[in-house]
Order: sequence, then C-alpha cells, then structure tokens
Amino acid sequence: MSPRKKNNSRTSVTIDHDQYDELMRKLDTLIKVTAAGAFHGEKITKGIVSLSSSGLTSKEVAEILGTTDGYVRNIKSQTKKPREKEEIEEVKGADEEGSNVKN
Repeated sequence: MSPRKKNNSRTSVTIDHDQYDELMRKLDTLIKVTAAGAFHGEKITKGIVSLSSSGLTSKEVAEILGTTDGYVRNIKSQTKKPREKEEIEEVKGADEEGSNVKN
C-alpha cells in the first residue's frame, strides 16, 4: 500500500443567520449533555469547580449545569476560601522554619 497524500485544500461553506443560530443551539446542547454525563452522580460543586478551572465564566458554567450564575459564584467563593487558608498556613509554616535557622 502506498501512503496517502495529504490534501491541503480547504472548502469554504457559507451559512445564513438562522443556520448559524441552529448550529449554536446544537453545540450548546452537546456541551450540556457532555457535562451532565461527566458529572452524573457527582455533587454540582465538583462540576462547578471543574468547569470553572477550565476557564469558563460563571454564567457559562451556570448555563451548562442548569443553575444560576449567583449560585456558581457562591460555590466558587466558598471553595476558594479553604485554598487561600491552606496557602496562608503554608507561608506561615515556611516563615517559622526560616526563623529557626541560626546564622
């Protein structure tokens, strides 16, 4: 068998506004179904944290998970506080270790 030749040509497709809107609705549905499957049986908090860490906005996460933007922001804030506390404790521990070093 001979190797396939790579086809570098591109085809342009023109769609009208209605077709574009329909395509976007279908993509939104696909995203929601995929997210629902990924977090099925999991707490919504895990989905919020995961999707937010992927770079999605609170509004986008809320739309995907079927909740409100305010709820997503609240969960993000609550999950951020324990991490900040851990980081502060790590810094304090490092400072204390440094202060025990004698010159």
